Amino acid sequence: MERDTTEGGVMCDYGLILGQIRSEISSTRCRVIQSANQELLLLYWSVGNIILEKAEWGSGFIPLLSKDICGEFPDMKGFSVRNLKYMRKFSGVVHSKQIVQTLSAQLSWSHVTLLLDKVKDLERWMWYAEQTGEFGWSVWVLDHQIATDLFSRQVTAKKISNFDRVLDSPQAKTVISAMKMPEDKPTIGLILCRDENSIVAEYALRDMSKPIGVSEYVFFQELPEYLREDLPDASVFGDRMVEEMEAAYHWRRGGD
Repeated sequence: MERDTTEGGVMCDYGLILGQIRSEISSTRCRVIQSANQELLLLYWSVGNIILEKAEWGSGFIPLLSKDICGEFPDMKGFSVRNLKYMRKFSGVVHSKQIVQTLSAQLSWSHVTLLLDKVKDLERWMWYAEQTGEFGWSVWVLDHQIATDLFSRQVTAKKISNFDRVLDSPQAKTVISAMKMPEDKPTIGLILCRDENSIVAEYALRDMSKPIGVSEYVFFQELPEYLREDLPDASVFGDRMVEEMEAAYHWRRGGD
């Protein structure tokens, strides 16, 4: 006789079973997306390689190719003139299909196009690609690391980063909800980019309907003169820290 798994008509293990199925679905979706991304990057590299081999056909080749491919496959995106030029450049930078197969498991096409735009040196290009795969950098994070010249700061200076954990989307939403006061207005976003045509802004805003501000930022090796006049000297901060530490020490000792 089969064991009754219900209590009052309610399946007592339903929540557990549902959780297992959700986990299976999520895992499979991730594998499907990763597999599709790998095949897409390999396709783009192969197309770029063909274009590169026919460089002698002149500047009219790519526009004609884009027109014919889009006409033949109207539902398939990614074969604009601009993207075909990226494919050609991708094939020109990465010569080995084996390397592409490795990279395709780590990078999206948005990562690749950002690297093609921002990094000219092959050693740096491969280093940033490998770091992106190892640490799971988003396109925004990769752009920031390139802009701040992480390669020089870590490889040249022999420094090691331990920033291998990121706050995922569900956690971020939880933090926003926990910190938001009842009287607060809806959360807005501010995106700071190296240039106003940044791929970061394009990537981040493509599905966004909430208020977002986009602006540029610039890095300085030294504090600008006009800010030095408004900020206290470093010794002032040091003295204040000492005062705070002494006050905390006396408070813990009961004011002795």
